[in-house]
Amino acid sequence: MVRSRSRYRRRNRAGLWFFGAAVVLLLAIVLFIRYMISIDSVENAKEQKAIEQANQVVQLEQVLDVERSVWDKVTYVVRGTDASGEEQLVWVQDDDVKAFKASEGKTKAQIQDQLKALYPETSIIRISLNKVNLDQKAEYVWETQVCRKDEEGKKRVYYQFFRFSDGSPVGDAYAMPNQ
Repeated sequence: MVRSRSRYRRRNRAGLWFFGAAVVLLLAIVLFIRYMISIDSVENAKEQKAIEQANQVVQLEQVLDVERSVWDKVTYVVRGTDASGEEQLVWVQDDDVKAFKASEGKTKAQIQDQLKALYPETSIIRISLNKVNLDQKAEYVWETQVCRKDEEGKKRVYYQFFRFSDGSPVGDAYAMPNQ
């Protein structure tokens, strides 16, 4: 009779440990989700501020997209349409805000075609709008991140900038170190 009681207690303790572990795991998942939501809300607030700053320069009827890029500083590019239906691109970097009509520059597809023409075997990772300071001059650019072969035939990741206005290369391509 004594043996059966101890087995019951052991099984009961194992059930309690299992229940406790499940509660701790569930609590960890809930805390992780809350943490991710808080990070997302901070980024959403920054994007909203960039939209407000863009609207001070160009009254956007509709905001189509907000793109975040980082090189020297964090830059938000707000893409939207004005009252006449024309697409506008507004670069917001800290308190510096500059607007261009989308028709005044090259499109993402044109830059992609240009990259494929320059480097036929390249793999495009990312193309985004950005503002960079090169040679003490602010440039509004398409920032490209591509994977292509270097001079030794090894695949490497490169960053290269192209002017938004005419698509001409700005500076040299920056090779990322191999790991």
